[in-house]
Amino acid sequence: FVEMRGPLGDLTISWSKSTVFKAQAAMHFDRLSMIVAGSGVTPMIQILQDWVARGVAKTAANLKLELLYAVRFEEDLAFHNELLQLAKAFPSNFKLLLSVSQPRDPAWA
Repeated sequence: FVEMRGPLGDLTISWSKSTVFKAQAAMHFDRLSMIVAGSGVTPMIQILQDWVARGVAKTAANLKLELLYAVRFEEDLAFHNELLQLAKAFPSNFKLLLSVSQPRDPAWA
């Protein structure tokens, strides 16, 4: 069962332990999946930067983040290197899924 909502306007995520634990207890989740396309990745980058800066990436082992990022062409991937670095730095907590719908380079096909 997947419950989805949005977009709903402003987005605020509080990474405080009490807030995350309360939300997990109320909604029974262990994964936060973000699905974005094109420039819609920008707010998610800010969320991920905050996740790292506040230390949640290292301390909340029971919370996994996934980012499915879709673009038309591979050169449209904004923040590509930064996202790859995050995936490498936090392999057990962050999963990056890239989708290129019209790849120009056969390596993306």
